[in-house]
Amino acid sequence: MLVPSYAAAAVLLWRRAPWGYVLGTVLLGSGVGSQLDYMTALVFQTAAGVPEATAVDPAEPLIAAAMLAGAGALLGNLRRTAVPVHSAARAELARP
Repeated sequence: MLVPSYAAAAVLLWRRAPWGYVLGTVLLGSGVGSQLDYMTALVFQTAAGVPEATAVDPAEPLIAAAMLAGAGALLGNLRRTAVPVHSAARAELARP
């Protein structure tokens, strides 16, 4: 499920489509949550005495940080654009 979603986001971002920024940010934010969940599970598995469980996986904080930086970069590239106003609303705004 994740690979097609990430692939779709990558293609949309490559084409600079607005939905690529939305999908990419949502997927990276979700990935950060999953990484935090996994790191928490490691601690609880060790506390529960699960055989061969380790309390810390040194790569996981780096992966979470990379995903968070990617989401931040996508959000940092957003710019304000003019939104077209419906003609009735435009007429209402033009009244003194």
